Amino acid sequence: MVDIKRWNSSAASNTLSPPDGAPEGWAPADVNNVIREIMGAVRRQYEDPDFTDYDHTPTFVTAISFTVSGDHTARYAVDRRIRAAVGGSLLYGDIISATATGGVTTTVIVELDTGSLTSSLTGVAVGILTPAGHPSIFHNRSLSGDLDVSGQIRAGRLSVSGAARITGTTNLGFVSISGNAVVSGQLIAGTVTVSGTVVASQIRLGADPTVSLGASTKQYTDAVVEAGTVMLFFQAAAPTGWTQVVSQNNKALRVVSGAGGGAAGATGFTTVFGAGKTVGGTTLSIGAMPSHTHAMQIGAAPDADVAGAGNFAASAGNESTQATGGGGSHDHTLSLDLQYIDVLMASKD
Repeated sequence: MVDIKRWNSSAASNTLSPPDGAPEGWAPADVNNVIREIMGAVRRQYEDPDFTDYDHTPTFVTAISFTVSGDHTARYAVDRRIRAAVGGSLLYGDIISATATGGVTTTVIVELDTGSLTSSLTGVAVGILTPAGHPSIFHNRSLSGDLDVSGQIRAGRLSVSGAARITGTTNLGFVSISGNAVVSGQLIAGTVTVSGTVVASQIRLGADPTVSLGASTKQYTDAVVEAGTVMLFFQAAAPTGWTQVVSQNNKALRVVSGAGGGAAGATGFTTVFGAGKTVGGTTLSIGAMPSHTHAMQIGAAPDADVAGAGNFAASAGNESTQATGGGGSHDHTLSLDLQYIDVLMASKD
């Protein structure tokens, strides 16, 4: 029986002679033959699930192009995988473009992973995944320019001589990128070599990075921090890829619920805090003293003659105690020897 690719989607049209079809009035003896052929065709399709053969007869044009009859641009969509049967070998690649001329002929241009099309081209099949809603898949590909992908990408052995800019999730196997790699989504990486900078919103590494990837200095985390970001570091110097901010020194940190980045105050941290600090000197005034009296005794009895007795004059009127004190100020010693650690501010390069 012919394979599924030659079955008609209209059941009533599958009228070829048994076992290739089931016409009206066919002999009962052919029933088992037809059923066995159907089972064989289904099994063959089951064993080759990744590609669909639409039974188009390709006509060789160039080493990278062929034509098929009819307008089939929808089926030969850009970036869809393709398999070509050439001289007994199967070649794989990606569709670069497909254009229809007058609805009569579709010209398909491909980029093969290896090899070239020849006049021995006998058949083509396309991948079951279409680009819309599915990742772009690259395997054993070498690109001489930049790589721009607006969706997801999955790459096996991929070499890009320029920059790579990808907006969706990126799953990379063995990939070499000579320029910068910018991924707007998540980056899932196996073995990846990037000569420039890697920028991604999230990076998932399949294993610990090697020394060449900056494992000792943790440089592989720099890609998720935007340039100009300022952070605190509890270490002697700014890490690689960061520049110490020296405009702020000997200051405390204050947490705010509003906008950050501000600074205020006039006195340094260690000037305010430390051992042996004192409050400002204070001189007491009469008004600052608590209300009080001093008891006095003049003579042995009322109206007695006190001339020469003690330090009091023998004359009528108000008397006072002898003056004492220097009228100086005083202070109080405080211990503000607060524990602290020294951190530094650094800005991402």
